[in-house]
Amino acid sequence: MDGTGNSGGIDLRLFRISGVVLVLLSCVAAAVSHRFAYETVSEDRPFLTLTGVAILAFATYLFAVFSLRPRLNCRVRSGEVLEFAILMRLPLLAFSHPIQEIDYYRYLWDGRAIVEGVSPLRFSPANLDSYRLTSLTEAGTKDFVTIPREAVTLLAVLERSPAIREIFERIDHRGVTTIYPLVAQVVFAAAALITPESASLLSHILVLRGVLTGFDIGVIVMLILILNRLKLPVGLVISYAWCPLVLKEIANGSHMDGIAVFFTTAAFYASIIATQDENSNRTIKFSALSWLMLVLAIFSKLYPLVLVPIFAAYSLNRWKWWALLAMVPAIFLSVGMLVISSNAVNEKPSITRADASDDDMVSENPDGLSAFLSRWEMNDLLFSVVRENLRVPDLDSGSAPRPEPWYAITPDSVRRSWARLISHFSFGREPIAPDFAGARIICSCLLGLFILAQSIKLLFLRESGAKDLGECAFLTLAASWYLSATQNPWYWVWGLPFLEFARSRVWTLVSGFALLYYVRFWLIYQFPDPFWQQYSGRRFFDEVVVWFEHLPLLLAVLFDLIWRNRTNR
Repeated sequence: MDGTGNSGGIDLRLFRISGVVLVLLSCVAAAVSHRFAYETVSEDRPFLTLTGVAILAFATYLFAVFSLRPRLNCRVRSGEVLEFAILMRLPLLAFSHPIQEIDYYRYLWDGRAIVEGVSPLRFSPANLDSYRLTSLTEAGTKDFVTIPREAVTLLAVLERSPAIREIFERIDHRGVTTIYPLVAQVVFAAAALITPESASLLSHILVLRGVLTGFDIGVIVMLILILNRLKLPVGLVISYAWCPLVLKEIANGSHMDGIAVFFTTAAFYASIIATQDENSNRTIKFSALSWLMLVLAIFSKLYPLVLVPIFAAYSLNRWKWWALLAMVPAIFLSVGMLVISSNAVNEKPSITRADASDDDMVSENPDGLSAFLSRWEMNDLLFSVVRENLRVPDLDSGSAPRPEPWYAITPDSVRRSWARLISHFSFGREPIAPDFAGARIICSCLLGLFILAQSIKLLFLRESGAKDLGECAFLTLAASWYLSATQNPWYWVWGLPFLEFARSRVWTLVSGFALLYYVRFWLIYQFPDPFWQQYSGRRFFDEVVVWFEHLPLLLAVLFDLIWRNRTNR
């Protein structure tokens, strides 16, 4: 086009059309989602329809990110981007049913427990089930049961409110206590506090979802402020604000990860202000605020722990010993929160009968976080490759050994030697299989080395800037995701606020590929038994589909890195 700006006008119209298309697709997804309601038959859920909607949404998103956004420069108003982002979330927030997600029932129950004055770390749902069953079966007999006062309080809530009873009965992983840290629990409690106990189940869900979506929108606002501070085009924010994965996992899926993402983004924003401010007192204040926000993020969800060395290296590079002074309030806050959390964890429930022996006094109440770290594995590739090459098949628990995957090639003698070595070590209260422990150790060491390299880079750059911090933060979170045993797609949301600082545009594709995770459920429902080469639907996803989900993008990132290094010589 000519220099009159007509091309920019066309691009802006296409940008708005892309926003409208994503809003409409959100409406379609909201309509389809009701066929995923809790009571629906799993095999009849419209996964293929939803896949089509997801493909269209992600294609539209990529068109906006790759084709339009670079040409718009500063012509997009922040208010317009935010309006579209809110409109995309509204149908999913107000009218959709969470698709293949039930974690929010745990959030609702945790929040209600706190409102009733009981720590959600005190009892697992199964523990409360046993108290309820015992009190019912022993009622009217000469025997009596002494149930902890806190358990009585929670059981009374179940009797008073049908909605809360339904929430409680739908909690997954009932045998373990909650895994969510203190700040997240405060948010759950706030949602419960503003929801009447007598409200309907839908009202409880909508209030919680509204609170969590509020944090999500807060991330967008924070990113707009960051882009304005760095004098970057505000249109860049759509990498997060319009991302179909974010829309699905927070506005629809009601995942609580947006809480930690908000505080992590706030920590990044405070660091930018501290870097740009020439007043030394304000620099120290905003540096301290950055660390406080990072602590709140860690106590919302533990993943920002991996960013502590990154932020520390950046702080030391910019402010030398003043950085240590800025960390002091965060250290005190961390200690205080740890003390509160530790007191809640160390309280053990007990059930006492009139004729109970000492062995009967304490009931089992496994810690959810320990169970998560020692057993849970989902949607992973690199961790699975390491684990399967350390697994000794005849050491598997259960009646039938699990078949060897095609990529398990380590000699049996090496695996048995490893199993003997690891058996001499203890890994906490939860039992952990030697192969799982080995994969944890190896992947953790690889991640630690990567974080060390990123920290050294930030520490010894001539003068690290906000963009350097953003790039290192993103790469650290990406490495953490790929080396994790649990690569839930909503975990990828953690790094998306920093996506604009990644040099490779290949990373933008990960959020679309991550949605392949939901193919797993369709395969499980359609092929519960082996259908090809002894592969059931579950095994086919875990050993075949994950390679198509993760490997092409890892290779593309590696190729892009090599290509850029060669062209920059």
